[in-house]
Amino acid sequence: MSGGWVFALGSGLGQALGPANCAFRRYTIVLMNVGIAKVTLRLEGSFSLKDKRRVINSVRERVRSKFNVSVAEVDQNDAWQTAVIGIACVSNNVRHADQTLDSVLSFIESDRPDAEVIDCEIETLTGF
Repeated sequence: MSGGWVFALGSGLGQALGPANCAFRRYTIVLMNVGIAKVTLRLEGSFSLKDKRRVINSVRERVRSKFNVSVAEVDQNDAWQTAVIGIACVSNNVRHADQTLDSVLSFIESDRPDAEVIDCEIETLTGF
């Protein structure tokens, strides 16, 4: 193991020791990346909250099972024809997180003609 920084576990819990070639127990730091998307959908065929719930539940379950991401309705809960869903994924690679969210968005656009994507915000948080 060469290069990088390590942390020692023991009396100095979480204490940085320096370069990875030091003589103590070595633990490589792995950074976690969180990809977040907020997607606003227009549901033209929805005329009640029950109709909206049916569409959103379908979108949520299909996206979860296909991409292994977290999905939840996060805003506009009482509006019949508008839904805002939040999507999150965790990865050790920023590019993978971005590609996953792009694929989820493309899937929603192509799979659900009754749920039109009218806005989307994507952000990746790094360094956890």
